[in-house]
Amino acid sequence: MKHLNQAGDTIVEIMIALSITSFLLVIAYSTASKSLTGAQQSQDRGQAIKVAESQAEALRLLTSPATAPNTFCMSNAATPTVTTLSASIPIDFSTDTASSYAVGCVQGIYRISVIHPAVPSPNFFTVRVRWQRANEVGTDEVFINYSVF
Repeated sequence: MKHLNQAGDTIVEIMIALSITSFLLVIAYSTASKSLTGAQQSQDRGQAIKVAESQAEALRLLTSPATAPNTFCMSNAATPTVTTLSASIPIDFSTDTASSYAVGCVQGIYRISVIHPAVPSPNFFTVRVRWQRANEVGTDEVFINYSVF
């Protein structure tokens, strides 16, 4: 025999509770996903800075920096060697691919180029490191300006 005053939750109350829980889980997942993406981007940028700094350090070992090619990269060996790049390394991110670079100028996801303009100084260099963003569309880059004395 059923009583009309039975205690318990109705189906509407359960559906409301499930909706609220689902909404909170979606927010938590979104926040965690953005946090992981931000951490990955920070890690990639930190590694790119290390790669750029190693190129800048290798520039110190050039015997005659003024005669360096316009666009090149250097190996990270104990005695760095210069790898000349074609002048067609694109400035635009959308057309910049790893195939534009010589084999020694690509380290993992990083594409490395050292730009040696004639001005402002023959000893002035710009180290550029580019990479494809993880889990996102787009390319990122780091520049280091360096003068060799």
